[in-house]
Amino acid sequence: MKNSLRKIILLLACILSLMLCFAACDKLVPGDSIGQSGTLGNQGGDTGSGNNDSGNNDSGNNDSGNNDSGNKHTHTPAPAVRENEKAATCIQEGSYDEVIYCSDKTCKSEISRVTKTIEKTAHTPAAAVRENEVEATCTDDGNYEEVVYCKNCEYEFSRETKRINATGQHNYVDLICTVCNGKKQSEGLQFASNGDGTCYVSEIGNCTDTNIVIPVTSPKGNTVMGIGDNAFRSCWALESVVIPDSVTSIGEYAFYNCSALKSIVIPDGVTDIGSWAFSYCSALTSIDIPNSVTSIGEYAFYDCSVLTSIEMPDSIISIGDNVFSSCSALKSIVIPDGVTDIGSWAFSYCSTLTSIDIPNSVTSIGDNAFSGCSALTSIRMPDSIISIGDNMFSGCLALVSIEVAENNIAYKSVDGSLYTKDGKALIQYAIGKTNTSFAIPDGVTRIGSHAFSGCLALASIDIPNSITSIGSHAFSVCSALTSIDIPDSVTEIGKYAFSGCSALVSIDIPNSVTSIGDNVFSSCSALKGIVIPDGVTSIGDNAFEDCTSLTSIEIPNSVTSIGDNAFSRCSALGNIEVAENNIAYKSVDGNLYTKDGKALIQYAIGKTNTSFAIPDGVTRIGSWTFFDCSALESIVIGDSVTSIGDLAFYYFSSLKEVYYTGSEEEWAKISIGRYNDELRYATRYYYSETAPTDDGNYWHYGESGEIVIWE
Repeated sequence: MKNSLRKIILLLACILSLMLCFAACDKLVPGDSIGQSGTLGNQGGDTGSGNNDSGNNDSGNNDSGNNDSGNKHTHTPAPAVRENEKAATCIQEGSYDEVIYCSDKTCKSEISRVTKTIEKTAHTPAAAVRENEVEATCTDDGNYEEVVYCKNCEYEFSRETKRINATGQHNYVDLICTVCNGKKQSEGLQFASNGDGTCYVSEIGNCTDTNIVIPVTSPKGNTVMGIGDNAFRSCWALESVVIPDSVTSIGEYAFYNCSALKSIVIPDGVTDIGSWAFSYCSALTSIDIPNSVTSIGEYAFYDCSVLTSIEMPDSIISIGDNVFSSCSALKSIVIPDGVTDIGSWAFSYCSTLTSIDIPNSVTSIGDNAFSGCSALTSIRMPDSIISIGDNMFSGCLALVSIEVAENNIAYKSVDGSLYTKDGKALIQYAIGKTNTSFAIPDGVTRIGSHAFSGCLALASIDIPNSITSIGSHAFSVCSALTSIDIPDSVTEIGKYAFSGCSALVSIDIPNSVTSIGDNVFSSCSALKGIVIPDGVTSIGDNAFEDCTSLTSIEIPNSVTSIGDNAFSRCSALGNIEVAENNIAYKSVDGNLYTKDGKALIQYAIGKTNTSFAIPDGVTRIGSWTFFDCSALESIVIGDSVTSIGDLAFYYFSSLKEVYYTGSEEEWAKISIGRYNDELRYATRYYYSETAPTDDGNYWHYGESGEIVIWE
């Protein structure tokens, strides 16, 4: 405001000055001199007083003596000049004042002033410049903006983003690039094309790296999309692998038995992991499975024995068979909420696994899913589970509580043990309990497979008359169990039902039982005697195998089938007695034969005899017949024998001499099964009635029937 007022005052002063100047110019005439002595009248030549009326009257100052023609100044315009000029730009007009002054140098009068406009100039492009530059690295492209401005103003003609190609020039120090921090890509790997511009790693090729970095593209320019089946199988020196983000699948056996592999990062693009992909990676400590993975094949991480933890994403809906089996260092695992089924043996023999949460999404759990999890103390089963496989908790030696959600429609828990909802089947006793006795509730009709297997505390079990079947392995390895009464209601005893009950001295098998299954009493090392009832028609394979205290056994008339090795390794067994009217078998000197005498089924290896002659007419020596025999030093084999079964003479360490009643040519025609080296290593003699004429080992019977070796 003050500045504006000051300008107005200055302007008024200038105007007043001009007006005075013009007035002065109009009055002055050539020759006048302001400031000289006397007056204008005196300069007119008057002789009278210079200040009297006569010298200054109208006649001396009238129009004729001081008129306009002798006193007025005429302005002569000088050339126009510019003042207050403001230059024009590309975006704004300029201006200037065009001023005409009087040409008289002493006048300086302004005749006119007009403001003129200067038109805007045109934009002129300058040289392009770079802005917002991002430098390229050895792996990543860079970019910048190429901008063209007007060289006279800031007007922007154009702006375009330009790419700077990755240099590809890594600076590796100890295989790590100091620019991009990436690892040096491995050379020598073999790739197989998919025919569409993509490929997969097919094998390690001539690559010798212990820390492999798989490239994004193959040497032929194909994008690496997968790791093929068996690609790195049994690469024992391989310690780490970097898989590029382009990979979507890891094939079967891809890293099988890579025993030195310590770390691996599965990228987010992988959707499936093949069967056995990382099995036997015994140095692998941890692994993260990304959310992209929906399928993990069976045995994928089998026997990764130092794997302590694993992260499974919510994308997983199924855990396959044996996926984490024998991961003995795995302490905990969280099963994602989306999982609906857990496969057979999925977490079996995870011996340090102490707890596991089963989400409500799970509806089924396969056979042996947690068997051998010897550190597992408790588990809770949600409402959703409607199907449980056999032997789910077999060998869970620390398990003291199995809890079932109250609203579960298929199962229930009673005192920490697992039953079907209707109470008719005892599925699993919590074998970690310290109770020495247990009574199975009345109403239970079936004892499930492995229900008590591995229970180390129970010395006695009360089985009610409601029980009709005992499942396989039901009481196996109950090492404190000394006796058990099986009621007459039981009609079926499953395989291995009492196998490994090392303290079991006696057991009564009811007449209702018709079959003794495979290995039912195997390794019952304290069992001294057993009565097989008349109702039994079959004895399974290995039924009494390794019952080292069993001294004798009676086989009734009803038995028509005896499986292989039923009495093998019964080192105290000195007599096998068969009822006289049995139509399938017979006993000769306490040894077991078929009724027709053509097959020797079992030699009673508890006998103390040092020699034995197989009767004439025997054509077949069965498998395991003399297995683990420790007393016999010599044996006579008749020329009627045409076949000798597998392991018939295996672990027959005392055997020194074999006397064959036929010739060497006939011996060569005998079919001898596997694992009979002791028979081959013993000194073999061939029968000759007369003194032989050629070199070799020969024998004959003496006058008293004794064996005589020809010298």
